[in-house]
Amino acid sequence: MRSSPLPADVGQAIRTVKAQLRGQIGDVAAVFAGAEEAMRAEATAVAADREAGRPVWPVVQFRDIAAGTVPAGAVEAIRRRGCVVVQDTFPASAPRTGMRSLPVTPNGTVLRKYTAPLTTGSSPDASS
Repeated sequence: MRSSPLPADVGQAIRTVKAQLRGQIGDVAAVFAGAEEAMRAEATAVAADREAGRPVWPVVQFRDIAAGTVPAGAVEAIRRRGCVVVQDTFPASAPRTGMRSLPVTPNGTVLRKYTAPLTTGSSPDASS
């Protein structure tokens, strides 16, 4: 990553950018109030879903993602909630097979992090 040199007067540069942003945004307090209201409404919706026994996170099937057939309502819910549970990604036996080799407490908590084996040609530094 390349960095830019700092302006001679950092404080003035910050004040200038803030003034530009206020000009673009308009009524900053109203924008924040609107964002806060939207978050409160979504939190209320999450609580209502939880209380009604509905999933609080959108759930989609892997086959629908692969086929490009995720329903529009699910896509909107994913955007709104910012997350998704993808079901049937692996065969049902796959997680159980891998989990047998990990130390687990009586309540099912895995005691150490699982690290997948490196594929041929990979190195631990490949991602950095």
